[in-house]
Formats: sequence, structure tokens, C-alpha cells
Amino acid sequence: MCWSPSSANVPFQGGTLLIGLPIVRIPTTLDALGNTLDQIPLDPSMVGQTRYYQLIYRDNQHPDGTGWGMSNGVKVTFIP
Repeated sequence: MCWSPSSANVPFQGGTLLIGLPIVRIPTTLDALGNTLDQIPLDPSMVGQTRYYQLIYRDNQHPDGTGWGMSNGVKVTFIP
């Protein structure tokens, strides 16, 4: 999983990259069905921030032949 403080909407590896630069990677584990229940550690410095998250993963059998897959993006604003 990746996050960024900015959004984007650009073609990337046969899909659309919805997070901007800089991109921060978060370790992610997918199960056999492609599900993940990653937890985002919260701290007080995040209050008031907006982050954009997207899962970008290798998928050697992806039908478009790129070897990549991407989730939809999500915008999260941390409020007190």
C-alpha cells in the first residue's frame, strides 16, 4: 500500500495512479483472494492532515499483460 499527501490522476502500468508525489510505501500483506486488513498507525501529528491511499501490487497474471494491479484510491482526513 502507498500513500501521499497529494492526489493525482495519471496513467500508470495499465491503470490510473491516484496518489501524487511524494509516494510513501507501507508494508502490505495480501491473502490468496487479494484482501488486506492493514492498519494505519495514528499519532497526534496526523490530526488535520489529508492523505491519499492506493494499493499498487504485482500481478503476473493480470489480463492486460502489464504485471501490475491497482485498487481504487481513498482520501482520508484525520480529524480530532
